[in-house]
Amino acid sequence: MKAILIKELRSMISSFSLMLAIAVFFVLVGLWLWFFPDTSILDNKFSSLQTLFDLAPWLFLLIVPALTMRSIAEEKANGTLDILRSKPISLWGIVTGKFVAILIVVLIMVVICQTYTFSVFQLGFPKGNLDIGGTIGSFISWVLLAACYISIGIFASAISNSQMISFLLAAVLCFCAYTAPAFIATLPVFIGNLDYALQWMGMESHYQAMSKGIITSNDFFYFTGVILLFLYLSSRVLKKSGHTNSVKEILLHPVMGCIVASGVLALLPVFSIDLTEDRRYTLGNETKSLIRKVDDIVFAEVLMDGKLPAAFTRLRKSAIEKLQDFNKINKNIQFSLVDPLEGDKDMVKANQEALRKDGISPTQLTVYNGKVQEKIIIYPYVVFHFGERIVPVSLLEAKDPRQDEDEALNRSVSLLEYKFANAIQKLRMKKNPVLVFTRGHGELTPLQTADLERTLRPVYSTGRITLDSVVQISNEIDVLLVAKPQQAFSTRDNFLVDQYIMNGGKVLWFIDPVFVNTDTVNAANRLKQDFIPMPYELNLEELFFKYGFRIQPNVVLDYECTTIPLLTGHSGGSPQFEPKKWYFHPLIAADSKHSIVKNLDRISTFYPATIDTIKTKSEISKTILLTSSKHSRTLTSPSPINFEMVRQSITSDQFNRPAQPVALLVEGIFTSAFENRVSENLTITLKQINAEYKAESIATKMIVFSDGDLPANAISSRGEPAPLGFNMYEQAIYPGNKNLVLNSIEYLIDENSIMNARNKEIKLRMLDDSIIEKNKTFWQWFNLMLPAVFSFLFYFFADFYRKRKYA
Repeated sequence: MKAILIKELRSMISSFSLMLAIAVFFVLVGLWLWFFPDTSILDNKFSSLQTLFDLAPWLFLLIVPALTMRSIAEEKANGTLDILRSKPISLWGIVTGKFVAILIVVLIMVVICQTYTFSVFQLGFPKGNLDIGGTIGSFISWVLLAACYISIGIFASAISNSQMISFLLAAVLCFCAYTAPAFIATLPVFIGNLDYALQWMGMESHYQAMSKGIITSNDFFYFTGVILLFLYLSSRVLKKSGHTNSVKEILLHPVMGCIVASGVLALLPVFSIDLTEDRRYTLGNETKSLIRKVDDIVFAEVLMDGKLPAAFTRLRKSAIEKLQDFNKINKNIQFSLVDPLEGDKDMVKANQEALRKDGISPTQLTVYNGKVQEKIIIYPYVVFHFGERIVPVSLLEAKDPRQDEDEALNRSVSLLEYKFANAIQKLRMKKNPVLVFTRGHGELTPLQTADLERTLRPVYSTGRITLDSVVQISNEIDVLLVAKPQQAFSTRDNFLVDQYIMNGGKVLWFIDPVFVNTDTVNAANRLKQDFIPMPYELNLEELFFKYGFRIQPNVVLDYECTTIPLLTGHSGGSPQFEPKKWYFHPLIAADSKHSIVKNLDRISTFYPATIDTIKTKSEISKTILLTSSKHSRTLTSPSPINFEMVRQSITSDQFNRPAQPVALLVEGIFTSAFENRVSENLTITLKQINAEYKAESIATKMIVFSDGDLPANAISSRGEPAPLGFNMYEQAIYPGNKNLVLNSIEYLIDENSIMNARNKEIKLRMLDDSIIEKNKTFWQWFNLMLPAVFSFLFYFFADFYRKRKYA
């Protein structure tokens, strides 16, 4: 077999026409990857070779048949096949020797392709910003696909005496083996029945899965089985015409045993190796567990069909890949790609109106079409359906002013697993979780929480409870929200809340410790007076102390803040306003890695206070979720507030206090605030409900924010609720506010711990725009010409070596 391998390899290497074909192959690849605008790596600006791996299956349909068409057909035409048969080597050895020789040529081509890897590595920002592990995995999939094509090409050459017929037959067989099963699976008769099995039979699904950089036993043994099958068929075809192949001889052949073993292993999840650096294709255990429990069809509509800018094409592709990962685990997760803007004008208008009713708003983009700038709208959403229930999922995270668009899109990609799993979890809930706001202490009104409740209502049941009118807070309430109380809680109210917590209840506290807002400061300013913020008498201090925290009666000032319009004069009888930084409105960026706040946009706050942690009797875990920036100050009540400070020249050095905690998660086993002091009246309250006093809780958790306005939406002049996070002073929306509240609620009731999926980070891999701008032409011609030159150099070196050896 070694002699055949060397003979075949020398024959191909010394063939000028074959080397010319390989050089043309590299020219085509170079044009596709570096020159054509729609597919150019330089224009797409992502540090990735995925475009190469997407193109490879189609170019290999031409180059591999060209490599294999001579392998056996030429032996037949020259009459040398009988000579080979007479040698002390099996037909299997002949076929395998030729296969390995051609595979070595393909491996040489893969080595030459490392020119592209080198270029992307050099152009990365920073230099070397390329996922090497994922790229290696993709090249492995490329080689395995090429090996399958080679085995099919050898089979085509074995059954034909003509090289041209062998070439055409190999190209057709490879094309059918790669695409036909996936195409047949899309026919209506197979959808929902045999579509997955048909897709599995084709090479396309296996190659696409591996080309992402993840090697699974299913895909690896599938390719191994295909290679062995066609090589074995080729060896049987080469049997002399007078020799009959008995069924027993075929079935008991060792190679047939290997084929069967490969087929069985291809069906079993033996191993899965995610070679990507950030393990982007490895779903969390909690997500897998949730998906496996789906026992009925959950259908997802991806509203992003059609032509999109490159960055949004990547977002769409990532969403589809994530849904494909879900589908592999459970076939009940199904999806389709739709374009809501397709159709005539009336249809598009009807689609948009239906989406608006479901709370789905389009995103407007300005793109360059090659001639002029034009505005387009897209719907970056996936809508999950389960029976009559739907949950729309926005794929696009809001853009932080400090980040560019690509970073925002990368953050969006990193959250797809969490968002999709979260949507499925919501759809599968046996009952809607119950969220209840307290009232009777001056808390936020239903109008002030209207946008939050409107967002929650498709999945959660919301309501309000007056504590002095009930004898117990029901355990059916999943989360109790105490939103900006301004009047004192009675001892009995505190006792009800305390026992709710002792029985495992979860509480979200939104507390303002002092009375102050910008309108009251402005009113005092008009009277030429200072405003004095005074503490609320809420009577919650003892509860908080027992639960391990304390909210200080102060106000946090931060150099990182939002602005307010300040009157600076009059012009033509009209007042002139200028935006000025208002340090009492900190703009908070979450530094914590906790899943509640990870990847959140900046959060607009109004007059937050400092939260201190306190040592407790029981072991309670305390996690600071949000802090002000490192340029902070505090103003303790009753110190005056006025607008004079914004008219002065203030630098960040004057904010000399460290970051101040303004949000805290506490979880564990809590001690009752009424330990050893349950009064007779409270004992009577317990008897009314036939309950016993609990001095210690079961494991539970609560979250406290020192800004009572976080869950509140602004109210327009017409009395309508604005979106939560709308800053009326800047006329801007901060989506992080709503996401923070929703994440807090989801964390408190999360049964599957899928919030952990928020912790996955996917590194942004971009090319260096400055280098591309300066040297674009160089890198284009470098990658167009160098691989082709390498091909010819290899040919001339081999030819020179052969002539010198045999001269």
